Amino acid sequence: MTDNDSGAPLPPIEPDPAPDTVPTPVPTADQPDPVTTPPTAEPHVTTASGKPDVGRRVLAYVIDWVVAMVIFAILSPLSGPLASLVGAAYLLLRDGFEFDFMRGRSLGKKLMNLTVTRTSSGVMDLATSARRNWPLALSMLPLGLLWLIIAPIALAIGLYEAYLVFTSEDGRRWGDRMAGTQVVETTA
Repeated sequence: MTDNDSGAPLPPIEPDPAPDTVPTPVPTADQPDPVTTPPTAEPHVTTASGKPDVGRRVLAYVIDWVVAMVIFAILSPLSGPLASLVGAAYLLLRDGFEFDFMRGRSLGKKLMNLTVTRTSSGVMDLATSARRNWPLALSMLPLGLLWLIIAPIALAIGLYEAYLVFTSEDGRRWGDRMAGTQVVETTA
């Protein structure tokens, strides 16, 4: 037998990948796709369902209300109606801002370790935040616009929203149900 006559042919040798290419990892059922999932999409959620601590939710809202009032106080010397609208805009869009330090949640929720998740498992955005928060943003409008008309409506809606936070089993208020969202506790 000679070196060239070994019997069965050998399989072809595949070249090593180039050193600058990295194989794309394949996601498993319990891991998200690393190519399509941004690294800061959402903070780690400790409870995906159930009712978050109501006290933390109330404090988060108070913090957000204070932020809106600071915005109002800064802008009101220029124009009361403009200040009211900008404060209401913060309350309306607060859970959809895509700043890294907020991670798709308001400053109050960030400080209270809460976040808003969509029940359809999508990422929070400005449109969803507006659908979720318009009932509470109305409370800022009486400060500068049509006070006698909007104030009683805003008060009634705000009381109904608070009632639902305290009494519903999952803690979802009317705005959460309209937007398909839920507030959950986080670790960060």
